Amino acid sequence: MSSHSIQYYVQWGDTDAAGIVFYPNYFRWFDHAALEFLRSLGWSLETLKTQFQLVVPIIDAGCRFQQPLRYHDLLTIETTATEVRTRSFRLEHRVSRGDEITGMGYEVRGLARIPTDGENRLELVAIPKPMRTALLER
Repeated sequence: MSSHSIQYYVQWGDTDAAGIVFYPNYFRWFDHAALEFLRSLGWSLETLKTQFQLVVPIIDAGCRFQQPLRYHDLLTIETTATEVRTRSFRLEHRVSRGDEITGMGYEVRGLARIPTDGENRLELVAIPKPMRTALLER
């Protein structure tokens, strides 16, 4: 399966009053890592939206927090596609500070056509074969 890594320095605004990363930030980082992962495969959000009128909504997400993070820690977020279905795919994220894993999480994302009829409802569509191939092998 395909994988991709990004690095990120924890910002002051990522922390709470105790100086520890506020947990929802992991999900913000996962979202950023997922979009960079897709970009690395040639499927940027801009391409999906403008050329295909598609978006990649999150259907499910979770995280297990293993070690606290603090301001200015340098993180590596490794994202791996671990499952590709007809209309959705699973990305697993491993957050580490040096050799220490600080959190493990996942997202299940779908591929949906942008609504054009004024409704807010998203309907999942089949993942195009070239995108499936890119997710499965690298």
